Amino acid sequence: MSTKKKYSEIFKTAVNIDDDKFNENIKYNEIEEWDSIGHMTLVAALEKEYKITMETDDIIDFSSFKKGIEILKKYNVKISWKIWNFQNITLRMLRLSYLSSKVFVDLTINEKIIYSKKRKY
Repeated sequence: MSTKKKYSEIFKTAVNIDDDKFNENIKYNEIEEWDSIGHMTLVAALEKEYKITMETDDIIDFSSFKKGIEILKKYNVKISWKIWNFQNITLRMLRLSYLSSKVFVDLTINEKIIYSKKRKY
């Protein structure tokens, strides 16, 4: 399971939302299920899964699905996006490194990287 899918599943389960209500642009209090109780359930699930303890400011700032990815990066949690996957050709548009602060794009064929652009920040 990709890390993005894993994050999505944790998110949907903790907040108790169906696939038809979920999208990556979802924001806190935009739907009934993501209220203060749902928010703390989500934080607890993420802390348990990724074995982290979030700071209070990060819990408060966790205002959307996408903002959550940014915040988890602070705790060295890797979230990957696979944009295209045709047979054995994959283009990863964004990957947050688990151990460092790198953003990069890579194109792989049969799991062999044929193009990679990395940027450290």
